[in-house]
Amino acid sequence: MTNYKIIASDLDETLLNNKSEISPENVEAIKVLTRRGVFFVPCTGRSFSELPGSVAGIPEIRYVISSTGAAIDDRKTGERILECIGNEKLKEILDILFTYDMHLSYRKDGKIYVDAKQTTQRDFEYYDICKPHINVVKNYAVYLDNFKDECYKSDNIEAMAVFFHDKGDLSECCEKIEAIGGLSIVSPWDNLEIMSISAGKGKALIALAKRLGVGEDETISIGDSDNDISMLESAALGLVVSNGKESVKKIADEVICSNEEHAVKYVLEHFYK
Repeated sequence: MTNYKIIASDLDETLLNNKSEISPENVEAIKVLTRRGVFFVPCTGRSFSELPGSVAGIPEIRYVISSTGAAIDDRKTGERILECIGNEKLKEILDILFTYDMHLSYRKDGKIYVDAKQTTQRDFEYYDICKPHINVVKNYAVYLDNFKDECYKSDNIEAMAVFFHDKGDLSECCEKIEAIGGLSIVSPWDNLEIMSISAGKGKALIALAKRLGVGEDETISIGDSDNDISMLESAALGLVVSNGKESVKKIADEVICSNEEHAVKYVLEHFYK
């Protein structure tokens, strides 16, 4: 098959290996695909500024979908297309979140912001924060001393990530936030990711395809977790890496190699002739 014009790939535990690195094999595959007229598009829950240097340094990557689909960046022109949470709705969310024992980060203007008082290893363990998010907080986050006040003053929020000490709080909190309306909520790593109902990886992929004049039947997506589901369902071919969640594998068109085995190289070899 050679009709696929866009490959949208999740980053953590999909494109990146278990050391949060992109393999030379995947880099070379991206270059080969680009020469064939294919757009390779990282599609991540991270903000734009959280792209690893090894990925950001690949000149063949022009478009990036970030903050779980709330932002599409054109690296050539600097243009950003956004679907954000406004201040009024944000305050309603925060009024609920701050009644729980939780760890919150939010993404805005392509950056991630966290409470400076919740950045120790002890905090990460207490809230059972997954390794990819710990890596992001340690290496990319802006630490705010007056975090709660800054949260309430913020506007145009791309996405929010919430981890709970008591896992029983997750579903209860989710129900309360869903009742606000106008939001999309996913749970990729036993946490909550909150964004505008107009955001989401699937919607962003469709919007980018339309912008590039690419048919929806000409798209591939690769993922591993719940926040990839809309992207997997929106693409003509939804692929899940073998290390992905079992629930996500069930909706895949095909399960491919693991993130340690060069997923983009696999796609190049198996779906392009």
